[in-house]
Amino acid sequence: MTGDDVPNVVMLDIGGSRGPSGWVEWNQRSYAAEAASAVRDAARDSGAEHLVAIIRPNHVASQRVALTIGLSLEREVEKNGDPALIFGGDLT
Repeated sequence: MTGDDVPNVVMLDIGGSRGPSGWVEWNQRSYAAEAASAVRDAARDSGAEHLVAIIRPNHVASQRVALTIGLSLEREVEKNGDPALIFGGDLT
């Protein structure tokens, strides 16, 4: 979990970084959703009230993982000069 840098927003980002070929394998085997669920649960157990995933618009598999663990699209932002989607959900 990381505190990510989006202008004017303070949040706890679920974070994740896999190369394109590795990410496909992770999603096909459901590892990504399982890992994201564990991070969500750990964030909840540590007292976090809200969790987000910052996802590039073309990363459809990542968007599916976010939806699978109960996050929903909250808004669109610009991050490092590129468009990004903020999926989030309350943990309380």
